[in-house]
Amino acid sequence: MATFPFSASNDWSKNGVWSTQSNWNPWATPVPMEQRYSFGTGNFVVEETYKRYQPQTVTVNDNIIVDSKYQMPNSDRHKERSIKEIEHKSKDEHLREKRFMGLPITSESSFGGRFGSASPFFIEIKKYLNLEPTDLFSKNSATIPVLVEKVAQGIIEEGKQIGKERKAEKMAAILREKKREGMEEVWKQCVYLYTSKNFLYKALNATMKLVGDKEQENTWRSKVPTLGPFCFLLLNNPFNKELTKNKKIYRSANVEPEQIVQYEEMAKNKSSYQSFKVYTSCTRNRKKAKALGNTLFIMEVLDGFIMDISPYSKYPEEEEELITPGVCLRVKSVAFNQKKNRYLINLELRQKLTVFDKIPKPIAQATKPKKHIFFAYAEEDESDASAAEKLKKYFVQRRLRVYHPRQNEDINTIIANGIENAAIVLVFPSPSLQISKDGSKLLNYADQTKTPILTIKICEDFQPVD
Repeated sequence: MATFPFSASNDWSKNGVWSTQSNWNPWATPVPMEQRYSFGTGNFVVEETYKRYQPQTVTVNDNIIVDSKYQMPNSDRHKERSIKEIEHKSKDEHLREKRFMGLPITSESSFGGRFGSASPFFIEIKKYLNLEPTDLFSKNSATIPVLVEKVAQGIIEEGKQIGKERKAEKMAAILREKKREGMEEVWKQCVYLYTSKNFLYKALNATMKLVGDKEQENTWRSKVPTLGPFCFLLLNNPFNKELTKNKKIYRSANVEPEQIVQYEEMAKNKSSYQSFKVYTSCTRNRKKAKALGNTLFIMEVLDGFIMDISPYSKYPEEEEELITPGVCLRVKSVAFNQKKNRYLINLELRQKLTVFDKIPKPIAQATKPKKHIFFAYAEEDESDASAAEKLKKYFVQRRLRVYHPRQNEDINTIIANGIENAAIVLVFPSPSLQISKDGSKLLNYADQTKTPILTIKICEDFQPVD
C-alpha cells in the first residue's frame, strides 16, 4: 500500500485536525467531508493513505502531495483542492492509562530512601556528569550545551539498545536545537519529550524502580550514561525552585483486595513516612482521574517538590503534576464509597518531616557516643542560612552542642567530625543542597549510618521562644 508523508502543525502546544474532501475527483461529485486527527505531532511525520468512499490502495502514480494548504495528485499539478486545518481540543479527553494509572506503592518495601535526589542513582548521575557542588545548570549558561549534548547522546544510545535508533535521533535533534537558547527553552523541550508517547518515560521509571535491588544493581548502573543525564535535566526545573504547598492532586489504579489490606495497615502508622524513588504522574483534574480504575488516590500536598508540567506537556489537557523523587508519602485513610463503588485512599505528601513530628529512632545504635546536633544547609540560600543561624543560637543558649560545615571545609572532614558524632541531622531542604555532589554525599552517608534525619522548614518571621 502506497503512503505519503503528511505533516501537521509545528506548534506542539496545539492539536490539529485536517479536513479534506475524500473523493479523488472532487471537482465532479461532491462528497461528505472527512476529518483526520493528528494529536500534537510537531515535526514528526505521520504517514497516511488517502481513502475514497471505502478503504482502498492508492497507487504510487496517483500519490497525493500535501503542499502547504493544498492537496494535489502527482499526475496533474494544475488540479488542487484546499485543505482546512482546524485547531481543536484533543478528541480523547480522558487521561492516558499507562501514565496516570498504577499504585503509588504496593508495600512499604516499594518506597525509596529518605532522599530521592541523594539515592545511589542520582549520585552516580552526578559522578558521570562530573558535577561540582556549585554546578547548577539553570544558573550557568555556559554548561547548558554540554549537558544537552550528554542528554542527546544518552537518548540515542538508549534508542540503539532497544531498537528505536531513528526515533531517538529525532528526539535528540529536538533538544539540540534549543541548547543555545537557555535553560528555560531546553527544559520545556525536556518536558515535552517526557510527556510524549516514546520510550523515555517507560525506560526511565523502570530503571529507577530497580535502585535498591542488589540483584538488579548492574542493570540500573548500566543506564546511568544513557538515561541519567535526561533524568537530571528533568529534575532541574528553572521556572520554580519553591515547594508546592496546599494543593490536591489525583491518581487512579485498579487495586486488588489484598492490596487494599496493605494500605489499611499502612494507614494505622501515623508517623510512617517514606519517599518516592521515581517520577510519578498525577493530575489536578479529579473528574478525569476518577474515570479510571476502581480506586482513586487523593493526594494532599502539604509541601514538596512537585512540578506543574502541563504548560509544556504534549497533552496540556491532562493537567499533569509530576511528583519528583524524594517527596514523602503517608497513608491517611482508606474508605469505600458504596455509591460510586470505588475505594478512596487519602495520602499526605510533604518534602520531609518537620520539627513537630516524631523524630525517627535509629534502627541500630551507633558504637560512638553522640555529642551534637548537625546542621545541613546550603550557605548560598540566604533564607535557610539566616534561619539556621537563629536556631543554632537557640540550641547553644540551652547548652546543646551544634555542628555545621565550616567555610572551605572538606566534605570528608565534615562527615568525620560532623556526622560520625551527631545525635541527629537537621536538614534545611533546598534544591542547591540536594543537587550538589557534597550535599548528596553527606545526606546519603547519614542515611546509610542510620543517623536520624529531620528536615525542617522555618518561617521567615521565626523567633525562638525563651
